[in-house]
Amino acid sequence: GDIFFKTDDDNLFEHSLKYFERSRYKIEKLTRDLASEDLFWNGEENIETEHEKMFKEQGIKIKGLIAKKVE
Repeated sequence: GDIFFKTDDDNLFEHSLKYFERSRYKIEKLTRDLASEDLFWNGEENIETEHEKMFKEQGIKIKGLIAKKVE
């Protein structure tokens, strides 16, 4: 299946990239600034959480990726 992943945590995001690749997932799409990417989620709008709004106000960028399981 596909994984749609987003986080404000830089370290978690970087470690997750390695984890997905080791777990046989291919990173199909990646951003380190989700707010600047219109329709990042395969044509769907981002649903912004309360935490995302709070972090955005603090200047913290939300990172996101779409990963697909490799058979």
